Amino acid sequence: MNHENRRPLGDLNENLHWIIRYSDSIENYLSYFNRSYEEFLENEMFQDCCLSKIGQIAECLNRINKNHRSEYDAYFRPIVGEFHGMRDITVHQYENINYHIVWVFLTKERLLIKKAAEECLEQLGV
Repeated sequence: MNHENRRPLGDLNENLHWIIRYSDSIENYLSYFNRSYEEFLENEMFQDCCLSKIGQIAECLNRINKNHRSEYDAYFRPIVGEFHGMRDITVHQYENINYHIVWVFLTKERLLIKKAAEECLEQLGV
């Protein structure tokens, strides 16, 4: 792999846009499966799709926290809550996932994080 062509991962604007895109992908999955918690519990494909995007959102938040602390503190720290450690659980402890907590993130907290990303972009004038 040619590392010269890689995008820098710490760019605030890009990470905010990716958070919004990943959130929109989750919204599409929820719509496809009729927003059914029962379907989520029973359908491994639905779980895998959502958990993948949760991990990606968490990675973006980690990069923002690392490289843009003031924006992270202003827009994301107040709403991250239980989500803070979810990336590690989805990647390293997959069999210990609490699907109720995941569902709350998918249907509620994700929307707050997306809104914070949109507000941060608006503040940046993007």
